[in-house]
Amino acid sequence: MVIYWIVVAALRQTVIAPAWPFCHECEQARKRLRRVGLTLVGLMLLSFVGGIVVIGPLHNEAGGPAFLLGLLLALAAIIVYGRANWVVASRARVSGDGQWVPVDGCAGFDAAAQAIQQAAYAAQQPGPAQAARNFNTW
Repeated sequence: MVIYWIVVAALRQTVIAPAWPFCHECEQARKRLRRVGLTLVGLMLLSFVGGIVVIGPLHNEAGGPAFLLGLLLALAAIIVYGRANWVVASRARVSGDGQWVPVDGCAGFDAAAQAIQQAAYAAQQPGPAQAARNFNTW
């Protein structure tokens, strides 16, 4: 198991993007998932504490199912929190060669990303005055 995580860490390709154009719906969906995850964590803690109380002072055998419920809630919280990160929200993956980041975002994300890309392209293109200056330096 440890060898697997070492290999994954060594072969992992990461792209750092300073600003992703997330739409309001994507941000709200992420916040909703985080709230659900926090609720599950709270229920998990309550289940564990309830199991301790039932087993300890009350000397009841119903504590085992309470612990099992706590473990299931912990698993559910891990899954929900795993889906509440920005990588999953962007639906982006680094290509096999590490050169591209294909994104399968929502319509708002795609439109904002395309506008940013066009603005960056326009900023790289020289205007008429810059082109004349570049021509005179030859």
